[in-house]
Amino acid sequence: MHKLNISIIMKISLVVCLLFLSTWITGKVHFFATDTPFEAEIRAFETQDRESPPPQNAIVFTGSSSIRLWENLATYFPGKPILNRGFGGSELSQVLLYADRIITPYHPK
Repeated sequence: MHKLNISIIMKISLVVCLLFLSTWITGKVHFFATDTPFEAEIRAFETQDRESPPPQNAIVFTGSSSIRLWENLATYFPGKPILNRGFGGSELSQVLLYADRIITPYHPK
């Protein structure tokens, strides 16, 4: 009985790992097929930052258009330094791709 449970758990773990891996690979293939989406928006952020540096230790919001179009974001966090870095219809893989350019330079809290 005990050996049967371990065998089932191992099989389930293998299936979960394979599903995760196939999802990850599919996402990478899709990403590379679309080259570097949103590059123009990311460069616009960088230009904007050079012309008008963002606040220090800001709370950085990033993601898709739900963040990008949130025009009154700062009103929900009064007195807090807010930096909106939402772009396009981005997905998590794209946010991660650009994280070193749109998140980490700001040393967010």
